[in-house]
Amino acid sequence: MQRATLSTRQQQQQLAAAPPAAAAAAQTAPAPATRRRGWRLVAHADAALLQDMIVGGAVTAAATAAIANGLAKGEPELCAACTGIGGCECFVCQGSGRTADPERAGRRRSCLGCKGVGRMLCTKCGGSGYIKAL
Repeated sequence: MQRATLSTRQQQQQLAAAPPAAAAAAQTAPAPATRRRGWRLVAHADAALLQDMIVGGAVTAAATAAIANGLAKGEPELCAACTGIGGCECFVCQGSGRTADPERAGRRRSCLGCKGVGRMLCTKCGGSGYIKAL
């Protein structure tokens, strides 16, 4: 029992001081089981299971953070500049999206101001119609 509590250095000193027959017997005897302290991973754990646990924890943490950040922002507000429409009528084509082609008489082409959409995007909200609440 006393041998299990001795350190490796103390065991070596005892072996050096012991008679040769006792030293040979001590060398062939199995090492006593020592108790290790502290937490460590089990050596025979399945690597795939460990990976699943780590990835699952990371995904759960990311989802929780995204939900918490989304709830903190509040509801979006309508843009005051465009009243929630997202833009205004194009002043070049008057909202039609087409203009007269000066090179070809009687032909119409896409408006160069609004790219054929008929509306100019609001610069305050970027065309979404909403301003994010801070």
